[in-house]
Amino acid sequence: MSALLGRLGKAMLLLAALVYIGAYLAHPALPGANQLLPLGWWGWWDQGWYLKSANALAQLSFDPSSHWYPVGYPALGALFVRFIPQHPFLIPNLLCFLGMMVVLFRIFRAFLSRLESVVLLGVCLLQQLFLEHLLIPWSTIPTQLGTYVIILLLVVRRPQRRDLLIASAVAGAMALFRPGDVVFVFPLFVAAVCYRLPLRRAVGEAVMAVSVVAGFILLALLINRGVFGVFWATPYTKVVDGIGFGVTSFWIDLYGLLVSAREVFALDTPMLLERYPWLLITLPGVAVLIQRLGLRGVALAASVLITFSFYLAYQDFDASTAFRFNTIHYLLWILPLALLAAYLTLRSAWKRLRLRLLLPLLCAPCLCVASVHV
Repeated sequence: MSALLGRLGKAMLLLAALVYIGAYLAHPALPGANQLLPLGWWGWWDQGWYLKSANALAQLSFDPSSHWYPVGYPALGALFVRFIPQHPFLIPNLLCFLGMMVVLFRIFRAFLSRLESVVLLGVCLLQQLFLEHLLIPWSTIPTQLGTYVIILLLVVRRPQRRDLLIASAVAGAMALFRPGDVVFVFPLFVAAVCYRLPLRRAVGEAVMAVSVVAGFILLALLINRGVFGVFWATPYTKVVDGIGFGVTSFWIDLYGLLVSAREVFALDTPMLLERYPWLLITLPGVAVLIQRLGLRGVALAASVLITFSFYLAYQDFDASTAFRFNTIHYLLWILPLALLAAYLTLRSAWKRLRLRLLLPLLCAPCLCVASVHV
């Protein structure tokens, strides 16, 4: 039986790889596929810099004029740029995608049957935007995989010392790609350390985790110093600092991103709730997860809220840029977890939650949307 399940797992991964490659080749912005726009996504700002940086790294050039972002993600492309110069990120991104499928399956499997987990993964791939933004080169792709690995180790499992050590190494490695993304998984580490009480053991393991992450951050700083001449800032982070953060328009931006951008931004693109109406039923599923996982479930919900709030506070992220300039990819790691929560609402919430909790969690989001969307 185990051998059969192993063969089925390999067959599913092969099918997922074929789906990915087929979607990749069919993408309208694929480089070389359109004679009118032969550069494809290499003509876009972010992707153009990834390619330029990857080419420079392949030649062992650290000239700061060839680099804009942290060099972790371009370094992956540099491994393949000589062999497939027009598609150097295809293999790294495909491997990250397959890794996500494996890790998400294990996350789903902790709450669902094997068949349900496979079907839910298939539904994830059918969700508009999710697969698309795993095809386009983005530095969030490896950090998205890293985030799922940390969730599996520290939230879904009952974290042991080894899990905490591996998760710390993964979080540290994320700093080489997108240092800010480490902040989003911080609550998961707090909950894991609290789970590892008593105090003496928890403090020792917290020091160990901090030391591992700090070692990677130090490496990232040294790389920045070697490439850009400064320890912290890259041209990208300087631009981010210049744009800044603020909460004065937070609720307007939240409404625009979730409900409609027509009134505020004169944009007819469907927003999140129009694309994914099942988001309205996620809260009871979140309550089920918290009931099952305790403080670790609360930490997972906190990580999602911190991510969402951070980007809504970023002055260059709102409904007008999320889909026009593809910045929505910052948030897409949340989508499979939200889908799991929505399914748990249908599957388990009516059995596990008391009616006085279930009804408000079901009705409140719908009433809020209905009250502002008239």
